[in-house]
Amino acid sequence: MNENWRSGFHLATTTDDQYLRQYDMDSDDILENEIYAERFDDRDYFVGRVMAFQDLRVSTRPVDQPAVLPEVVASFYGDPNDTLGGRWNAELSALGLYRDGNGQDVMRTSAELGWQKRYVTGFGLVNTFDLMARGDAYNVEDRSALLPVANNDDTHARGFALANWQTSYPFVNRFDESQIVVEPILSVTGATNVDYDGGIPNEDSQDFTLDPTNLFEPNRFPGHDLIEDNSHMTYGMRTGWYGDNGYRGEVFFGQSHRFDDKNNPFNAGSGLSEQDSDYVGQVSAALGGNLDLDYRFQLENENMSSQRHEVDGTMRIGSLGLNTRYFYAKAIPGTDLNQTREQIRQSAWYGFDQNWAINGSIWYDLGQNEGLRQATAGIDYIGQCMNVSLLAERTLTQDSTGDSGTEIMLRIGLKNLGEFQSSGISVGGGSDDDDDDAENLAKPTP
Repeated sequence: MNENWRSGFHLATTTDDQYLRQYDMDSDDILENEIYAERFDDRDYFVGRVMAFQDLRVSTRPVDQPAVLPEVVASFYGDPNDTLGGRWNAELSALGLYRDGNGQDVMRTSAELGWQKRYVTGFGLVNTFDLMARGDAYNVEDRSALLPVANNDDTHARGFALANWQTSYPFVNRFDESQIVVEPILSVTGATNVDYDGGIPNEDSQDFTLDPTNLFEPNRFPGHDLIEDNSHMTYGMRTGWYGDNGYRGEVFFGQSHRFDDKNNPFNAGSGLSEQDSDYVGQVSAALGGNLDLDYRFQLENENMSSQRHEVDGTMRIGSLGLNTRYFYAKAIPGTDLNQTREQIRQSAWYGFDQNWAINGSIWYDLGQNEGLRQATAGIDYIGQCMNVSLLAERTLTQDSTGDSGTEIMLRIGLKNLGEFQSSGISVGGGSDDDDDDAENLAKPTP
């Protein structure tokens, strides 16, 4: 629209929930429809949008995807070191969820003010201080569709404040062509108490998974509706080896502890439902463009038993590429996740010519319903003006999903008119660089 504003929309719908997935046009579980407008101005940001969704998942549970009418967010950031040696931030937001008579409608407004300062001592201790205060107001209509309360329409308000201090002391040892870093980390968070009386519905904080990326967050709920109140401390160790040639290896291990053993807002299976959280860790490595490895795990806090494992590894040897993805999640009694899930997917691709490549994959379920779930084999051609992909796919799943079957698909893509994703190789329209296409074919990425 101009140098500060942009707007747009995207629409997606289907008359058959399985059609897009069956013919490998789209693997999304939910189709999103959105109209939005955004403003960018220095450090400030504004967005307003309306959204609607179509759930494509086959399930016996009732579909409940509310329309967003609307969502408005305005965030502001001060200059670094400008306010008491730190930086202030503020955010105003409003969210409306509408279910067209099939459930509760929610309108939420929030205002948040924060301040952050980073300070490094003369002997190398790295400190980050955070202060935050937030107020939320809710208006809920037709609540009786979900909970048996006396008043269908209800209004609630709450306030919340927290202070967080995170400190680390990185030790560095330099070698001729690499360096090693060992960094112990400690975080302490103090927060006000939040009374969970059931008046505020939980719309945006239902799905939570503890991992190294959010372990040190002061409030680890992903949304606004639930708040991690009271006080806790988090501690961990991060080590890494970094070569000047781009090779690296990193290891992280950490845990969190709540000072109050009562009124824990986290559900069973989250990893934070007890006073001492589960242990989480990550091991990652990269050897130039030849090997990429990422392994994340979660261990039970008392007996170190496995709760979750995720592995994603890719190896490239010349024109040959191999990828392994493994996932394990232990069953959580009393929840919808009442079965242990364990799956592995192996895929490979080989570019035997500047324009040709073959690929294949196997997806195997190692859980309680063990067996092959999917096998594919294909061949791709990438030309100067046209791309062709031939793929054969055999899918074996539960009959209720409607996915089982054998399919052979032929795709033709015309450059500059569109784009498509072939197995192992991403091909985009609008590019005139044929050398890049040949290189992508020789060394494709999953």
